[in-house]
Amino acid sequence: MGMITEEEKIKTRKKILEASKKMFVEKGFEKTNLRNIAGEIGIGVSTIYGYFSSKQEIFIATFFSDLKKMDDVDYGIRSMDYGSLNLDNLSELLTFLFMFHFEEINKLDKDILKQFYCSFYLAEEIKEKEKTIASWEEGLKKKIMEILKNCEENNVFLLPINLGEATEVIYIIYESQIEDYIMKKSLTKENSRIKIKRLIKLFLLGKVKVKTSYDEFMKMFNKLDSN
Repeated sequence: MGMITEEEKIKTRKKILEASKKMFVEKGFEKTNLRNIAGEIGIGVSTIYGYFSSKQEIFIATFFSDLKKMDDVDYGIRSMDYGSLNLDNLSELLTFLFMFHFEEINKLDKDILKQFYCSFYLAEEIKEKEKTIASWEEGLKKKIMEILKNCEENNVFLLPINLGEATEVIYIIYESQIEDYIMKKSLTKENSRIKIKRLIKLFLLGKVKVKTSYDEFMKMFNKLDSN
């Protein structure tokens, strides 16, 4: 048997992800296993292990790491007129970035997401969790950092800020809202978007040029508190 080419590896990985998506949607996270996925495309379970170490890793690759449109996001970030940004539209830009990444998991039923969340975060293998989520975190943090760095270079900030710490805070806002969205049945995508923007505004208040009056800001704060 000849060596498997890089093109064949890419095709096989794509087939695994396509079959996995079908299985997760039809059967749910808990009832899907690697044998189901392998059988769907006529390969052995051992072949899957050549590409992914676990079902959790496949799930992440299927729904959290869809980077097909990232070129569009990159272009948007780099072509933005950063000099004209203020508190409101910078918060909107950072919220859009999250919602773009969030779009894939939003296609899933919340029960499937909850099954995955419980399996993933209650797993004993901490190293596996870190490895599985790393690409999702790193990709998103990189984009946040790029936006903040562009803001710094264009004098958007009113005072110097630690870009690394600011990136971490904004990412934590994103992460907390993913958890809320998954665990709260009544929470919609739009609810999440609005709350994320408000939280980012609160964090950036006093650091960025603002066109929001005090009264408008207090209305925003009170809405956040009521949620």
